[in-house]
Amino acid sequence: MMTEFIYLHGFASGPGSQKARVFKDRFEEAKLPLTIPDLQQGDFENLTLTNQISLVQSIIDEKPGTRFALIGSSMGGYVAALTAETRKEIDALYLMAPGFNFLSRWMENMGWDKKFAIPDLIRVFH
Repeated sequence: MMTEFIYLHGFASGPGSQKARVFKDRFEEAKLPLTIPDLQQGDFENLTLTNQISLVQSIIDEKPGTRFALIGSSMGGYVAALTAETRKEIDALYLMAPGFNFLSRWMENMGWDKKFAIPDLIRVFH
């Protein structure tokens, strides 16, 4: 049985990014199945890890009996790891700079861990 691959892009990225296109081209050359979902699902303002994981799970659920390998970049790597913890259909992970401990690292970089409480809103330019 052939493994199907899912590429998960990073935060504020998408399926049309250069990295996603390179993966798409290389997998097509190798005749390997690759799905590249839009983890933002057209709604960046309401983007959540829960919604991203649900999207990946729905792709897996559409193909019962299929084995999967997840490729994740940055926040997509974090989503891949979280999804793999609960899905027996996932045989392999390839994680590129996964976004583990994203919030605590962001708070530290912004100095919030020492100076402030977490604000209600964090504006991110993208």
